Amino acid sequence: MSSQRAFAMKIAYIVAIGLLLIPLFLLARPSSADRTGGKLSQLRAAEGLSEAELGEIDPASEAMKLSTFGMRGVATAVLWLKSNDYKKKKDWTNFAAALNQIIRLEPHFASVWQHQAWNIAYNVSVEFDDYRERYRWVIKGIEFLIRGVDYNKKNPRLYADVGWDIAQKIGTADEKVQFRKLFVADDEFHNKYRTPTYEDRDNWLVGKSWYTKAEQLHRQGESIGNMGENIFYARRPMCQMNYARNIESDGAPFRRGAKQDWEKAHREWTTEFGAMPIRTTYRKDDDSGVIEIVLNDYEGLSTEIDRYAEELSAIQPGLHEELFLKRWAKLDPQDKNAWRYLTSKNVSALGAESVAKLLDQHEPGWRSTDIELVRPLITSQQAAALAKPQALRSVRESELAEQASTTIGEAAYRANDALKVNMEDLARQMEGENRRKAFQLVQKAATLEKQRGIIGNYRQTVNYEEWKFRAWYEQLPEALGAREYVFKGRQALKDALLPDAADHFRRGLEDWGKLLAREDCRRLADDRDTIDDLKEVIGSYVSLLNQRDELFPEDFPLADFYGRLAASDPGGGVTTAREAADFADRTLAGGDPEKAAEAYQSALNSWNRALEDFPALALMINRNIGNEMLATLEGYSAALAKVGKRLPPDFLLAEFLGLQLTHAPETVEARRQQRLAAEQLRDSEYPAAEEHLEKAIAAWRGLIDRFPSVSNGGDPAIAAEIAETINLYRKVLELRGKEFPKDFKLQDFVDKQQKQA
Repeated sequence: MSSQRAFAMKIAYIVAIGLLLIPLFLLARPSSADRTGGKLSQLRAAEGLSEAELGEIDPASEAMKLSTFGMRGVATAVLWLKSNDYKKKKDWTNFAAALNQIIRLEPHFASVWQHQAWNIAYNVSVEFDDYRERYRWVIKGIEFLIRGVDYNKKNPRLYADVGWDIAQKIGTADEKVQFRKLFVADDEFHNKYRTPTYEDRDNWLVGKSWYTKAEQLHRQGESIGNMGENIFYARRPMCQMNYARNIESDGAPFRRGAKQDWEKAHREWTTEFGAMPIRTTYRKDDDSGVIEIVLNDYEGLSTEIDRYAEELSAIQPGLHEELFLKRWAKLDPQDKNAWRYLTSKNVSALGAESVAKLLDQHEPGWRSTDIELVRPLITSQQAAALAKPQALRSVRESELAEQASTTIGEAAYRANDALKVNMEDLARQMEGENRRKAFQLVQKAATLEKQRGIIGNYRQTVNYEEWKFRAWYEQLPEALGAREYVFKGRQALKDALLPDAADHFRRGLEDWGKLLAREDCRRLADDRDTIDDLKEVIGSYVSLLNQRDELFPEDFPLADFYGRLAASDPGGGVTTAREAADFADRTLAGGDPEKAAEAYQSALNSWNRALEDFPALALMINRNIGNEMLATLEGYSAALAKVGKRLPPDFLLAEFLGLQLTHAPETVEARRQQRLAAEQLRDSEYPAAEEHLEKAIAAWRGLIDRFPSVSNGGDPAIAAEIAETINLYRKVLELRGKEFPKDFKLQDFVDKQQKQA
């Protein structure tokens, strides 16, 4: 090649390179204050990918060295490890610096923002003792996440995470009372992030506003990753419910403000969230896409399925009952007896209420709790342990009884499954045109059942039905009144205004009683949140009664509720105490007082456990259970008396017995008459004093008749008072020249005291 030709090619290459630089310049031209920049710059700006802060990283750091060689991921990992090391060392200055470098390296890596914001708000904050300092770090974590939102403006998950931290961390932390107050007073935060009004500063409302932004982005097509739409969209209305609940605790105007907030919560939960189409993870049968559901469709589908079931039953009336009875007759005898035994003990254990009613019609004697029914299924040792009251079992016997219960339960559940008659079972028994119609109904019901099952799963995930119900009943006048008066009662109790507190609590608890008595609110008695609320309210009332030295009134509106609650645990103190006391009563009646005393002692142990778990029982919140405890005590005393023993000084429930004796009307009357007698004696009015003392003795006689244990060491202080009354009576008789009566009303008490002395 000639030198001239080579030169021409070089010129051509230079010109080509120059021409290629023109589009590259137009594409990559950086933006400035007065121009938009090239296409790539415009795309970076549109997608929020600008990383102008990269130059702010410490130029001498390892992170900068790695990032300049295209290894920002490695640099981020190094800084992440360093930040964790700084956190362990509690070097908060370097910890914050490391986080700042991480986000400058990887501002679009959402997990960095999420993880480290959580780290700051939840892990670092708890390292401080002062709740104000803990709050400051919670806010640091939230602001860190908000910075992440600035870099990732189209990521709804980050917006939702900000909402979660503001709502949940501030609103449910152990220090939530202090945190919520600090948040409302945090002018710097609210001015910086433009909270509209002072009333909107509540953490639940601010968190809700961030959820609203997240929802808007998702509706515009932005992804929420692997989070279910039901969980994502439930969070905003849940913030409204938590707001309504918390302002009640803060003492908001109940019948105006709280009612309106619960109405809004109900509307957002049911008519907005419950009515929106939600994408599921289930795919359509033709694989054309995912199934969409509406949570509110559940009730309508249930109604339709029930209608198809009724239509099917109407094709051949009585077939369901006939088929069930055939299956009952063909059941394995041991499984059948296990089912009879378990259902007779607790009909709801197997959900067999309707089946039990049917059997009551056709086989009236099927119910039995005789251990012989299930003896072929278990060993003789297991049977003996199962027959023994739970409170009397040793550790080994408890294990044997548990093994027996498991074996019996398995057999009973087999029987229960075998007894179930579904729509398809009925259709198979039909013939001809009826069979064709029946299977058409079965197919329609099956299609709806599949859809209902999916909806049911998604409703259950967010506890949809329970929150729907709560947002409804909290608006009722009874609920608003209950919350209002209980709040006032607590305030009065805190201020030591005991009469006012008693009045407010009485009115509040009356409203609670009215609410639970409503037919459409019966389920509240089994609602865990309601149970926890009422236990706390009753606990406050117990504190008030203790300060006033009073028992619960006999017409206390929640007596039955509290009694059912205390007795609801199969292994709880009330249940085991009743079993042991019943066994002890039968043993004492059978002539074995020593064995009976042991059984009564076990029953007292269980009653004592019940009092620890349900303290209001000690103040006779439920008179029936209180009288059962007293009956156990008296039985124990009677068993000991038969073998010549007194109640030991430290016997269980001694304090409980003393409380009841002190508040017994007989004790109150005896003490009143004795005070009157003492006044008459001071004035030398002996006949009047004698009359008052005889009335006091009659009252003491009534007390001993009700509580024979008083004569057997039940309450030495009361016994001493009775002895004092008797001695004073002797003195008055001597002063009047009278002999002590031979038919003295308390002679048996005197004889016992002399014998025991």
